[in-house]
Amino acid sequence: PRLFHKAILQSGVCDTLAIRTREESEAEGLRMIEKMGCANAAEPLDCARSKTAAQIRGTTPTNIIKALNMSFSDWPFGLTIDGDVFPEHPLKLLAEQDRPDTPILLGTNKDEGSLFTALMIHPRADYYANVLARRYPGQSDALLQLYPAEDYVSTGAAQAQIRSDIIMNCPSLNMARIYSRQNPVWLYHFTYDVKSVFQPLARSLLGRNSAPMGTFHATDLGFVFDTPLLTSVNRE
Repeated sequence: PRLFHKAILQSGVCDTLAIRTREESEAEGLRMIEKMGCANAAEPLDCARSKTAAQIRGTTPTNIIKALNMSFSDWPFGLTIDGDVFPEHPLKLLAEQDRPDTPILLGTNKDEGSLFTALMIHPRADYYANVLARRYPGQSDALLQLYPAEDYVSTGAAQAQIRSDIIMNCPSLNMARIYSRQNPVWLYHFTYDVKSVFQPLARSLLGRNSAPMGTFHATDLGFVFDTPLLTSVNRE
């Protein structure tokens, strides 16, 4: 029996973050086992399962500043093409396999990337190219052409737009196009400019040259559930 007849996708789609092969994920698991001191145990998995939550968290970067400055391909966890649950890339499965007629609604907010870049220290324009080369190796020249610093109010605003497009806007549009070949799709773009207490807080903590928060990631939640969260406390 079908468990649902329609769906809403928010906060990204199936390939928003890095998709790993089974070999890559197994290598990451072995790295964690080693960092927990269990690699040479008689039963490495039993050893790992005996660890506390804090010990397990200690095997990966948990500092939000470090995490936000990582490229998404460096994030330790993500969807794995394991040959079982996911025998192929999920977008390939969506494009090629028949499935029930299940309509979806998906979309993005106008300033998705501002939240993910708010706590970063952004460089002056003359260092912008170096930062892109470090964060997006092999892609920085193209990004400089598409997102020149002089087109934005700050280098933080430029990097926020890059993040918006890479992790949200482009993947969502691509999935909508693929899924719409067999099913109805509604694609939204939320633009309500929320005044959030998060923006001055982020700027006071760090965020030099950061982007205006605008309609940042998750601002839509307060409207979807009619809940006065930080994202909607000042809505009209």
